[in-house]
Amino acid sequence: MTCEKCYAPLSTCPDCKGQTKTSLLGDKLTCSKCRSTGKVCHKDGGFWKR
Repeated sequence: MTCEKCYAPLSTCPDCKGQTKTSLLGDKLTCSKCRSTGKVCHKDGGFWKR
């Protein structure tokens, strides 16, 4: 995957380690750093999606 703004390669979010799907209890997990996408851009952070 690449950033939709600068086209740089994305990396796994260091805070949630890409685990934003569901918790063991079935609750939706959220991450403010990657905006719950599990991926971050080195330049645009979690705002890599348009």
